[in-house]
Amino acid sequence: MTTTSVAKRILWVDDDIELLHPHCVFLQHRGYPGHAISNLCYKFGEELRAADPAPVFSASDPKDLRLPEGSPGTNLMFALADFFLVYPPKLREYQKRYRGAFLHGGILPEEMIVPVATLRPRSR
Repeated sequence: MTTTSVAKRILWVDDDIELLHPHCVFLQHRGYPGHAISNLCYKFGEELRAADPAPVFSASDPKDLRLPEGSPGTNLMFALADFFLVYPPKLREYQKRYRGAFLHGGILPEEMIVPVATLRPRSR
């Protein structure tokens, strides 16, 4: 039996975060102003880039993250730690509105696990 060790980068996702540090990202709209993603924790689109790559996790191919394939040239970006992603036109507004906010980003195990009991009549 042969085993092969392959090093992979692991993305840890915590669904509840406090938004403390805004980080500016830039997206080429290509004439589609509605294409901007409003989510604070992730962005995707063509020619997406961060002002500083350190507080984000980026991927250029959705298949690398086992996500459905998007349009050619689509980049993905996820905020790390307590950062949140904002676009330059609304940078000050979003900083004021969301800094220190608590974001619940997903379903908790307690919300998904349903206890099940099998009841049987007592035998006499």
